Amino acid sequence: MKRDTKKNLDTCNCKDDCNCTANGSICYCLDIRKASQNITKMYSEALKPTSLTPTQFGLLKHVESMGPVNVTNLAKQMGLDRTTLVRSLKILENKGFIEDISQNTQRNRRLILTKSGDEVLKKAIILWNSVQKKLEKHLGKNDLQKMLELISKLENI
Repeated sequence: MKRDTKKNLDTCNCKDDCNCTANGSICYCLDIRKASQNITKMYSEALKPTSLTPTQFGLLKHVESMGPVNVTNLAKQMGLDRTTLVRSLKILENKGFIEDISQNTQRNRRLILTKSGDEVLKKAIILWNSVQKKLEKHLGKNDLQKMLELISKLENI
């Protein structure tokens, strides 16, 4: 069914036994996942020349802005669990993009960008911004602002 996002969500033009809303949705979860996948694909394609994934880009950007940063604070700031974060950080360490500057005797790691991490991040920011501009152009500033407000509400359910 083709969606008409201007329709009221309380009514539907389908058959009497339909479970969808007027915009054609039978599951908000699937709709949100599909949108997320499409947007992630846009960023993934744009970042290909840097060999970074969108998650890796986000990690490098956070390490840059928070560094030196420990894993716990980074996980909290990014809304990721430590186990997932540590796996992703290991990949970035192996690529030579981040390093731990803590002393061997310290238990908590202190992460910073390496020179190559800073270089790849600078290249990635240009590519990232091109997608940001595409989304802004596609949605318009008002709808983009509404989307960000809705995302914030969804993050706090």
